[in-house]
Amino acid sequence: MEESASVVACVAWVRRGASKEVPDKVGLSEENLRSLLQSAQHDLKVAQRGKGAAGAAAGSDEEWETDDEEEEEPWTEAQAKAAVASMETEGEAGAAAEPALTEIEERYNLADYDDDTVDPMGTGGGGMTASGEHVGPANGLAGLVYHTSNEDDPYLAVHEDEEDVEEIDDFRVRPEDNLLVVGQTEDVYSHLSVNVFDEVDTHLFVHHDVMLASYPLALEWLDFDPESGGEPSNLLAVGSMSPQIEVWDLDIVDGVEPAFVLGEPAGKLKGGKERQGHSKEVMALSWNPNQRNLLASGSADFSVKLWDLSTLACLRTYTHHRNKVSSIEWNPVESAVLLTGSFDRTAKVFDTRNPEAVATWTFATDVECLKWNPFEPHLFLASTEDGFVYAADTRKAGSTLFTLQAHDLAVSSLSFSHYVPGLMVTASIDKTIKVWDVYEGKPRFVATRELDRSALYTVEFSPDSPGVIAVGGMEKGVTTLEVFETAAVVRAFSERAVKEQPRPVEKRPQAEADAADDTVVYAEAEDPDDGNESWLDIVKDLHINPSEETVAKSEKEAASAPDKKPSKKKNTKKGGGKKKKR
Repeated sequence: MEESASVVACVAWVRRGASKEVPDKVGLSEENLRSLLQSAQHDLKVAQRGKGAAGAAAGSDEEWETDDEEEEEPWTEAQAKAAVASMETEGEAGAAAEPALTEIEERYNLADYDDDTVDPMGTGGGGMTASGEHVGPANGLAGLVYHTSNEDDPYLAVHEDEEDVEEIDDFRVRPEDNLLVVGQTEDVYSHLSVNVFDEVDTHLFVHHDVMLASYPLALEWLDFDPESGGEPSNLLAVGSMSPQIEVWDLDIVDGVEPAFVLGEPAGKLKGGKERQGHSKEVMALSWNPNQRNLLASGSADFSVKLWDLSTLACLRTYTHHRNKVSSIEWNPVESAVLLTGSFDRTAKVFDTRNPEAVATWTFATDVECLKWNPFEPHLFLASTEDGFVYAADTRKAGSTLFTLQAHDLAVSSLSFSHYVPGLMVTASIDKTIKVWDVYEGKPRFVATRELDRSALYTVEFSPDSPGVIAVGGMEKGVTTLEVFETAAVVRAFSERAVKEQPRPVEKRPQAEADAADDTVVYAEAEDPDDGNESWLDIVKDLHINPSEETVAKSEKEAASAPDKKPSKKKNTKKGGGKKKKR
């Protein structure tokens, strides 16, 4: 028997202290359960009637109702009464036609074997004693006693009402634990595997699963809850083969639907509505930790979209690329600067508030993954389909700082340590992960390891540990590794300063949350009379060089309007007023 195919396409870490210690469990009320049962019964009746109407040709399932077909009209009262009368007539006819009981059936009362009716006389159906004990049927089971509650049974050592301490302890997410969410597909079953990672015991175990309707392609953790006005939360955005972005609450177990959804489903929209979201699969996601209400997404429809989580609306759509957008990431320092990569073989850097000036880098093959260097935020690294890794300095648009022939096949993913400057790991389709030292733009190979996989698709450093990584790919699920268990890594980074471990996340007080400014104003055009810096001044501050065409266009516009004062001209009013803040 062939082993089922298992693919891990993406992973996402949840930092320590961000999760509820005891997650909530979804429970159905009696009313909800009754409603679900009634709905299921109705659907079953509709399906059965639809199949019956197909006649002799109903052997296939082509006549079953789908979402594209019109719903069947409900029965009228007369039809319902006629159906009930028909069933009663059939029941009476069936009872009259039943064969006589055999001697064995009469002796052991097999006809009433499944009957729950209590026989108080103990003549064959069982009964109840004065003390409340249930007595089994007298025929062959005399003297058998069972109790309403296991607490009343003196022979039962473990009672059902006792709490299983070990199970509850496994369900608890301790402050020193990380969550590791794995986007996984096994055959046709796609799901999120939410794992608890205990670094002390190097133990990884499944906490709960979330079923998905589509193959997951990208995961992004975020802590902005739109329902509470932006309070910190524990949410996960999922990009998949669907054009919609599902956002799930990781603090809820056994949830059947996401907390909210961004965008519209595939297909034409009713009523001629204009599509706000993507039209094809979502391949990349990036949440902005400095501007917490912003989420960026890249899609196979060639577009990049900016979402406002406070309103669940798309703020802007960027169409710089001419092929699928495979990677996307916000700058760790400048909250408005976005880095995007595409199968059009380019990487682009731009300010989302004024996207006209775009710095572009062109490579030999498709871009697989992009990452900002967290310790040198003006540098980013790009991995490509031909196994190369490039480093680029945004102060020199179009040129690269260095080039690495990192792997023999496509470099599917790369990641930086959050605490060790220069420590980078790459993962490739060639089954290997490699550790690199790229400190101060001087790359050096450190170590390599081949994993028992057909291919590797993703690697991510833990947000709370200098050297713990999660790796996934084709088959065998996800693996966590500590790179500092390798002697070569210890030698390479032993003298390198390691940042202090962060404290567990604390929930912000309400006053602080309300005072935080989570809104961004996106101006259609810049007013040079408002005293603010121009776009050219902004990109100089960000060390991003705009193209020559952009500079020439800006200079031409400035020359054609001599009556307008320069944007950086000092305030000459009495009192020497300060320049307005951006």
